[in-house]
Amino acid sequence: MSHLRAAALAAAALLCCSHGVPAAEKRPYAIAIHGGAGVISRENMTPESEAAYRSATQGLMVDDRDPAAHWAMGRALWLRGRHDESAAELEQAIALSPNFALAHYNLAFVHATLGDPQAALAPSDYSRDLSPFDPMLFAMLAVRALALTRLGRYEEALEWARRAAARPNAFPHIQVIAALAHALAGALDEARAYAAAVRRTAPGYRLEDFLAAFQFGAAEAARFREGARRIGLA
Repeated sequence: MSHLRAAALAAAALLCCSHGVPAAEKRPYAIAIHGGAGVISRENMTPESEAAYRSATQGLMVDDRDPAAHWAMGRALWLRGRHDESAAELEQAIALSPNFALAHYNLAFVHATLGDPQAALAPSDYSRDLSPFDPMLFAMLAVRALALTRLGRYEEALEWARRAAARPNAFPHIQVIAALAHALAGALDEARAYAAAVRRTAPGYRLEDFLAAFQFGAAEAARFREGARRIGLA
């Protein structure tokens, strides 16, 4: 019974920070929800992330050996900006359930954004091996593209970003990753095409939304700003 209760609380943590994409004019893209169903806005970050954290905490109190509870805590901690602790919780989820594809993906995401990008590659690949038809495949591909971009391997990043953007459920963040990867690799015509696609589907989207969503440090933000400058992505 405790395991079922923990699983329910882990699911609650997911629901607390998973929303459909609001209207573009509200500029909803400030904070990404990775492994969830969409994005939440910056103005809603605090109550939503706090609710996710509370639910994940309760799940761990019920059953601290439930991998889903550790996964939910890892995601909640990332939203709170506690990246090292987030990675540790995700590693614990994997230790408890080695075939937990979304835990591998989320660990890759944490490393790809602010951790060691080299360390993001293996869990990214393994998540796709475990769940090759996962609804989150676009994100699993995109996180590898982000890691490769941070490593300066732009030609490789371009290919992975292209695959991510081709997925039918890829949302604007993924299209922007593709645009910036192509721009940094020097493929400017393709980069502009991706940027134009974002403007069509999300007219209110701004580069600052992308940078805030992934919580990049100053050096990485500067890298992506340079890519955006090359293609006029404001």
